Amino acid sequence: MCSLATVLCGAVASTVFAAAEYQKMTGTVVASDIQGFEIETATKEHGAFHMEAGKPTIGERVTVYYDLSQRDRRGSWFAMKVEKGGKAGKGSKKD
Repeated sequence: MCSLATVLCGAVASTVFAAAEYQKMTGTVVASDIQGFEIETATKEHGAFHMEAGKPTIGERVTVYYDLSQRDRRGSWFAMKVEKGGKAGKGSKKD
């Protein structure tokens, strides 16, 4: 009986975690305010994200994980996770 309960709990947990797959966007932070920040990707797309604590600074390169179904009242996506990648360069140098 205990083994059956363990198997069922594992199946339910894996289903919940599978449903929590996020979209991701990588770019450079171009704006930041008290409620969130905005990034610009290499293809000049912009994404606005809501985040209350631990916001990245302007000029920093980040990867943001977000859920398309969750937005704040301003229309910004809620940032579920932000990975910082350092300062963005001013462009590549050609030899």
